[in-house]
Amino acid sequence: MKINIRAIWRIVWRLLLSLLVIVCVVIITIISVKYREDNSEYYFDNRLSETLYAHFYYNLNETRVFNCETNCYILNDLQWIVKAAANDSLTVFCRDGKRGFLNVNTGEIVIPEQYQKAWVFSEGVAAVVMNGKIGFIDSNNQTVLPFEYDYAYRNGMPIDYLFRDGYCTMTNARGACGLINKAGNWVVEPKYDCIWTPHEGKYRIVKDGDKYGLLNENFEFIFPIEYEYIEYSNIKGVLLTKDGYKWRADYDGTVLDAFVYDNSEYLYYPIGDWRYTNEAYYSDEDGSNDHTYNLSNYLTYRVYDKFGIIRRDNGKVIIPALYNQVNMLSPTLFEVYDGMDNKWLLMDVQGNVIDNK
Repeated sequence: MKINIRAIWRIVWRLLLSLLVIVCVVIITIISVKYREDNSEYYFDNRLSETLYAHFYYNLNETRVFNCETNCYILNDLQWIVKAAANDSLTVFCRDGKRGFLNVNTGEIVIPEQYQKAWVFSEGVAAVVMNGKIGFIDSNNQTVLPFEYDYAYRNGMPIDYLFRDGYCTMTNARGACGLINKAGNWVVEPKYDCIWTPHEGKYRIVKDGDKYGLLNENFEFIFPIEYEYIEYSNIKGVLLTKDGYKWRADYDGTVLDAFVYDNSEYLYYPIGDWRYTNEAYYSDEDGSNDHTYNLSNYLTYRVYDKFGIIRRDNGKVIIPALYNQVNMLSPTLFEVYDGMDNKWLLMDVQGNVIDNK
């Protein structure tokens, strides 16, 4: 019997080719399944309402609206969705770089994506940007205030264009802030860096440069723009910071607590006779800088990120909280670091500068 080698080879080749095709199909299927699994794991979710969630798919850079009652997605291909304001059914979404509004209870798109920027509704209206100008619309997409306000890039200091107690922070072309009323009229001219949302419906902190002030409900300054910081006290009134001091005052300017600070710590000084070099303090006895410490009669106190010195016995301020670092070198000598001028100062217990290191 004569063996046909060619016929056998053709059969083997066909088997190998079929096997290769099967292997390729299996590999492609596995890769496809793995890809779908990887992209089906959302990076985070955001609850929109009792029944709807926004699922952000990190690998796809896509947000979808999920209905937990029907266990299915009802809206896809969104870039992001903002959480709705309290007691509001509409929120902002973005698709293809444009903003629109959807209902967080039904997932229905109420206002299709068409605006360059948009903010959530506040007091019945929403700020939107079209052709570089800010205007305000209602829930029917009807213009309430015309598109005549300037939207400006504010170098990392964004503004929420929301009405609060009848007024909204608004910007001009330079990005300076003022306030407008519901009629769109300026009640505070735009000339400040920032105006905070109202506290207790009356008081607004204003920032201009590195200084702060406080407006009342009549847009008059209770405290002029001259303070290093102003914040609302959780007890009563406001906390004012200026020249290294911090105190609590009522809204009429009455001082309620004359000396407030964030925390304090004991100060210790090294034992022995010490001399200063450009690098460190050394003992005159053996030239080493290994030493023990004694508790001093002074405390460091902190106001935000700056430090000062007070007496332990009566709380008298020796050195205001103007410095980035404070150390005690002896019972009567301190060193303080001035970060603004990048230099160390030697000061005595009366707060006098005795040497510029």
